[in-house]
Amino acid sequence: QTLSQKTRLAALGLAVSRGLAMVAQVLVQIAVGALSGPVGLGILQLFAAWSNIVGEILARGWPSMVLKRVSVAWGQDDRLSARVAVGGASRTILRNWPLVLAAGVVLGFAGQLVSINTTFLEGLLLVLAVLTGAMLFALLRVRSEALKGADAPLTAVTLENLAMPAVLLALCLGCVLFAATPGPALLLLGCVLGIGVGCAWLGRAVKARLGNTAVEVMDDELPADREERRALW
Repeated sequence: QTLSQKTRLAALGLAVSRGLAMVAQVLVQIAVGALSGPVGLGILQLFAAWSNIVGEILARGWPSMVLKRVSVAWGQDDRLSARVAVGGASRTILRNWPLVLAAGVVLGFAGQLVSINTTFLEGLLLVLAVLTGAMLFALLRVRSEALKGADAPLTAVTLENLAMPAVLLALCLGCVLFAATPGPALLLLGCVLGIGVGCAWLGRAVKARLGNTAVEVMDDELPADREERRALW
């Protein structure tokens, strides 16, 4: 009976956390729309959609693989293997930064050729913000899945879904207090900062749960593991 009560409380906690995240996201849409108009709302939605899509491309199935490996290791009380899985996945994603930077410059030039409504710097800023947010989103997903595998789903879901809306709502509140209009650059900065805060906070939670993942080294990925990861992706 006690176990059943704990299970119900855990499920209720997850439901409340997810519900608060949905309410916060709706409030962000209302606040940004009221302060920046349709342009700001469009920038926000464009960033959210493409940073998530590109982030999943950069992650290449690592979050699902980390969830599996950490879950197995946690069940066997093998924290070392769990740290190796998280650290290896994070380093693999971070090694993509030169490719991301080059892609940002190329896309900035390409966007300038087809767009007559934005300057090159505006387009490049948007592309670089999306790509930076995508890398942070990929790391965030890895760390969130690691926490779920380590039997801390409430922390994972809360930080994954509430960090960015909280930062954006704080940004909108600051603009109201100082009678300022959040332009595209400020909104993009807030979006990237929101994902970065969530990613950093999740990193601290993973470290507290599993130990320092930065000191562990992962062996070369086996072909069977690579095929499984790609299938999960």
